[in-house]
Amino acid sequence: MRYAITALRCWLPAAALLLALCCPLPVFAARAGAVLPVTVYTEGMAADAACVVSITPLDAAPAPAQASLTIQGSGTAYFTGFAFDAPGDYRYTVTQAGSTAAHTVYDTHSYTVTVRVTGRPDGGLNTELWAVRSGETAKADSVKFTNRYDSPAEEAK
Repeated sequence: MRYAITALRCWLPAAALLLALCCPLPVFAARAGAVLPVTVYTEGMAADAACVVSITPLDAAPAPAQASLTIQGSGTAYFTGFAFDAPGDYRYTVTQAGSTAAHTVYDTHSYTVTVRVTGRPDGGLNTELWAVRSGETAKADSVKFTNRYDSPAEEAK
């Protein structure tokens, strides 16, 4: 009986080790997210026109949860649902589509947004965002489109 207990004590850890090597437990990779605020400001009277802001991933960057946002008049909306699994720079283009609202001039600039994903010492990931407005080289304070409503000229009497 003593021999069976001693043999069990030797073979049981070896069997557990073999099982652990053959059937590894899943390891979950670090994942980081980001939120990109977009502001639309409409100057002038009747500033309630809706506009659509779209985001396009560049260079195989992961797409956010939604590809476009509708903002009524002036306000801020957020692109969400970004998911990054590895460090790197991920780039996106953000544009505003014009509307057919009468007497409204829409901002035609676009932004190139970069999301830099870096590793943390604990194995997690950090994100940092910045944007550059088309025609400029400096980082923008925010992604902001400024539209203008021009009231129609009074008819000559």
